Order: sequence, then structure tokens, then C-alpha cells
Amino acid sequence: MNSSPIHDPCLEPIPGQVEVRQGEPALDTAGRSKAYLHAGHLFVSSTPTAITTILGSCVAVSLWDPERRVGGLNHYLLPNWVGNGLSSPRFGSVAIARLIDDVIALGGSLRRLQAKIFGGACIIAAFDGPRPHLGENNVEIAREILNRLEIPIIAQAVGGQRGRKVIFHTDEGVAWVKLL
Repeated sequence: MNSSPIHDPCLEPIPGQVEVRQGEPALDTAGRSKAYLHAGHLFVSSTPTAITTILGSCVAVSLWDPERRVGGLNHYLLPNWVGNGLSSPRFGSVAIARLIDDVIALGGSLRRLQAKIFGGACIIAAFDGPRPHLGENNVEIAREILNRLEIPIIAQAVGGQRGRKVIFHTDEGVAWVKLL
């Protein structure tokens, strides 16, 4: 019988996590619009908006320009578009590039952007194994792209075995995360 420990990437936190606000935001009295973000989509606004999404192994990246107070959020399912079929924000490599372009189109500046990363859970034990699971791959593509473009990642709520509800305020860059 093998007594060596079993490596379970779903049980280990991904290094460098930073706690973001937990729970639900208080009643929104700031007059924000509300948007629900489905998988494979993104939303960017220069007006105050509370964007909500639900994540499992999917990942959402928020970008915010604190000077212009413009921000947005994406929600992607797979890390890389490999060039087959339609280019879509269902893929992290496409979703992050489009999010950056759209925030800049609304007056944001690449040098002022701040990022947060959410999701990337391993919620189905059958997908566990010695190789990185889908959630880890989704988180890694976000880190690679943001680091390459020198966009600081100021907070993360990633990994684990539970889904998350995320609410992001485009005017303040604030995010709330509730584990599901």
C-alpha cells in the first residue's frame, strides 16, 4: 500500500491570494445601474454599474482605471482560443484583450489599469488529477496576460472547490465575493 500523500490541487490555495470584500454589498444607494454577466460575455461602463456574475471553474477578470473611474468585467470558460472557429470571449485570451480594448475605448489608460481575478475553482472532483485542472489553467492565462502587459493584479479570489458570486462596481473598482 502506498503511503505517500496524494496531491490534490483543488484543496490547495493558489499562491498570492488576497482577500477581497466578502458577502453581499449593502443596499446600493449610489444609483448604480445593474448588469448580469453571462459566461462568454463582458461588460464595460463609464457610468456607475454593479456587474454580477456566478463562477465555478470559469474566471472573471475586472479592470478599473481609478482616475477615469471606468471599469469592466469579463467571464470566460476556457483559457485559450486556438484559432479554430469564431474568436469569442468564451476564451480567456480573447476576453481579456477585448476587456482591455473596451476599457481604453471608454477613456481608460493601460498604464493606470488595475486588475482583480476571480474564480478558477475545481468544483468537480472527477477533473482532479496530477495536471492542472481547467480552473487553474483559466487563472494562469489571466496572470500571464496581465503580467505581460504590466497591469497590476491588486486582488484575487481564486481556486478552491466552491463557486463564487462576484459583484463588481465599475465606478469604484470594488468587488464583493460570496462563496457558494
